[in-house]
Amino acid sequence: MLSTWFRKLTQRILHPSLSWVLPVKGVYFYETDAVENHGLLTPGAAVTLKSEPDNEFDRHAVQIWLNGSPNSPPHTSLYSPCLLGYIPRSHSRRIAWLLQHSQLNTAEIESAYRQYHRLYIYVRLRFDVRWWQAVQYWIR
Repeated sequence: MLSTWFRKLTQRILHPSLSWVLPVKGVYFYETDAVENHGLLTPGAAVTLKSEPDNEFDRHAVQIWLNGSPNSPPHTSLYSPCLLGYIPRSHSRRIAWLLQHSQLNTAEIESAYRQYHRLYIYVRLRFDVRWWQAVQYWIR
């Protein structure tokens, strides 16, 4: 009994996993209405994160891209990846650091809904990190 508990504890300490559900900011500036109309904002849909160090408003900015749909006709813009928005500025510094120093395990849409006339999108991010990366992350 004690050995099982100790093994689980050491596994969490030595191989921690960081996970968040974050809102996508700036949704109304991009083609998200067209993406929603085509039914591509389903929970579990894969997204890609790209850091944007030359952003004039936030040097730690991280873009969120929805991967293109193979079901869309090639002449539409939905066939190629679409920019959904950005990671919130309050989390962008840490997420950008994690993108550089660890492995992104999963990035997917958690939920997408419309309230009144505004579209809200949430993404789930999971990073596999080493214990020393987790310590550096929490120090930042």
